[in-house]
Amino acid sequence: FLAAGLAGVAAAGGSPAVAAAIEPEPVADRAEALRRAVAAAAADDRTLVLPPGPFRVAGLDLPQGTRIAGTPGATRLLAAAPGPLLTARGLKDLRLEGLVLDGAALPAGEADALVALEDVDGLVIEDCTVQDAPMRGLALQHCAGRIATSRFMRLDTAIYANDSLGLAI
Repeated sequence: FLAAGLAGVAAAGGSPAVAAAIEPEPVADRAEALRRAVAAAAADDRTLVLPPGPFRVAGLDLPQGTRIAGTPGATRLLAAAPGPLLTARGLKDLRLEGLVLDGAALPAGEADALVALEDVDGLVIEDCTVQDAPMRGLALQHCAGRIATSRFMRLDTAIYANDSLGLAI
């Protein structure tokens, strides 16, 4: 898996990947462990490669340079609480690849989206699945980049993009 992930990252022109030092966990909230792994990979200009399996997270705020890759259909970020699963603001680069972003059918709470991104210039969401949330899947405000080969299921709205000049879907 790691070799395949590294080959995919190299083909995409990314920096060498680093395998996650955390294991999937279907019950416990892994947000803090994932937050540390994402921050360390972004600081080193690397792609964080997550293994297949479920990771329960909530409210994970992504730093500049975040690149997370997983095994399509098998690496699952599951909502541990109502509200957004991932957020980011004011980033030049953000890449999510091969992930299932799953709201676990939890109530929306005060959130309006499972993934809420604002002012992200180099957004790439590729080969992801966004599902099972009674809200918007992606809420994009002032974002540019591309969303490709991704699936959206069981959401109120798949993608809400406002003032997103240069966004290809």
